Formats: sequence, structure tokens, C-alpha cells
Amino acid sequence: MKQYNDPAERVSVEYNGKTYTATYRVEHGCITVSTLRGEKSTQLGGLTAKALAIELLIELITESKA
Repeated sequence: MKQYNDPAERVSVEYNGKTYTATYRVEHGCITVSTLRGEKSTQLGGLTAKALAIELLIELITESKA
């Protein structure tokens, strides 16, 4: 896992009655969301960093249930 100097932000979502929490960081125009389930990164686009972090967290959740 990468080492960062900036503190990570936290984000939580409720999905199928459970609450999931992740941390996210923005660096050089990319966002990385990290959970115990894994890590997912993408470039920032038209969404805010927090909104994109929520989308990536939901993707991590649904991919782990597939």
C-alpha cells in the first residue's frame, strides 16, 4: 500500500442495512479509496472527492459480494 503524508478522509455508506466505512485520499488528480475489502482508484472528474469516494466504496462492496 502507498504511504501518504496527508491524513486520510473518512466516508461511510449504508448498503443493504449495513454501514461500511472507508478512507480516501486525493493525490495528483486521482482518488484512492481503501477498506479492509481492498482498494480502488480513479481520476477525479465532475464529482466532488467525497461523492466519488462513496461511489468507489459501493463498487468495492458490491464486487466483494459477487
